[in-house]
Amino acid sequence: DGQEQSRVYYDRTTGEVVVDRRQASLNPDTTRNVVREPLALTDGERLSLRIFVDRSVIEIYANERVCFSTRVYPTREDSLGVGFFARGGAVSMTIDGWDMTSIWPEED
Repeated sequence: DGQEQSRVYYDRTTGEVVVDRRQASLNPDTTRNVVREPLALTDGERLSLRIFVDRSVIEIYANERVCFSTRVYPTREDSLGVGFFARGGAVSMTIDGWDMTSIWPEED
């Protein structure tokens, strides 16, 4: 229902990759800010984002030039969804997922 969400996007007006964490958690003690990393695109250059999410960690790789990570702390058990959006342009995407429990089984 969008109560908890972290938005990752590219802001063409500022030339920045952005992670908006203002709604990332219902916990009032959690940091709620916007993280920005500069990435100037040349005319006609396409944006390529590789985003990895592992529980509370979000890692972003942009055009093989910018890499950064941030933490989020959702409180709801159902805060598991992923959504996509584009404004003022077209987007294509590939989604891959890995089950890491087969590599690192839960402890007893």
